[in-house]
Amino acid sequence: MPVKTSVVFGIYPDFAALRASVDTLRGCGFRNNDISVLFPERAVARTLIPPSDPEILAPATEQSEPFIGGPLVGLTYLKPLSTGLVSAALESLGVSSPEAKSYEGHIRSGALLVCVRSSASRWIESAKEILERTGAAEISYSIESVMYDPAGPVPANVAQKSKRETTLRSGD
Repeated sequence: MPVKTSVVFGIYPDFAALRASVDTLRGCGFRNNDISVLFPERAVARTLIPPSDPEILAPATEQSEPFIGGPLVGLTYLKPLSTGLVSAALESLGVSSPEAKSYEGHIRSGALLVCVRSSASRWIESAKEILERTGAAEISYSIESVMYDPAGPVPANVAQKSKRETTLRSGD
C-alpha cells in the first residue's frame, strides 16, 4: 500500500545557520532519519578555519567540488563529476527542474541545503515553520508517494508533484 510522504527543502547561507535549524528540528521531535543535508565540503572549512586563509574560503571554481550529504544518521562524502547531477537527484525527490537547478546553483556557490521528510502533514507544517523561523531561503515542499514492495527490502519511490509552494526571501 502506498504511503504519501512530504519533503520540505530550504537553503541556508552558512554552517552555523544550518546547525541551528537542525538543532531546532531535533528539539521539536524530528528524528535523524527525517533530516537530510547537502553542502559543499568548504562550508565546514569556512566555519572551522580563520578568515586569514582566503584560498580555502574562496568559492570553488571547479565543477566537481566535493559535497557532504545524506540523512543525519549517515552523512557521506560525494564528488559529483559534473553539473546537473545534484539537480537530477533533487528532481528524483520531487523538486521541479527549475527549483532543483536553482538549489544546485546555490549549493555550488557555498549555500547549504536541508531536507525534512515526513508522512504526517502536521510534521511538514512544523518543519516549514522551523525553516522559516531559522532563516532558510527558498523553502519549498513536495508530496511523493512511496511504494513498499513486500518482496524486497528497498522501497521504490514514485514521485507525484501534486503540491508545491516556494517562499523567496528578499535579497535572494
